[in-house]
Amino acid sequence: MTVKLHSFIDGKTVEHAGTATGLVSPVDLSVFAEMVEAPAETVAQAVESAHFAYTANKRASLAQRVQWLNNAAAAVERAVPEITALLIQDIGK
Repeated sequence: MTVKLHSFIDGKTVEHAGTATGLVSPVDLSVFAEMVEAPAETVAQAVESAHFAYTANKRASLAQRVQWLNNAAAAVERAVPEITALLIQDIGK
């Protein structure tokens, strides 16, 4: 079964109908996932969500912004094994 990739809004996947485009592995040319094109309503929902987040956070302190970046860096560090495996698979080594 091929994974379908939908929109990600407000921290969760938002499934929707739309044209699916296959994502092809450069290693074996197989389709490993499909990206589903978002309809205008879903794009509008994403824009509204982004605007709300911007408005809610535009006056965040430097300390808060530093904490957000540190949290993001920690999440990337935790994902290093998975990222490494994906890169190796992608490169084909």
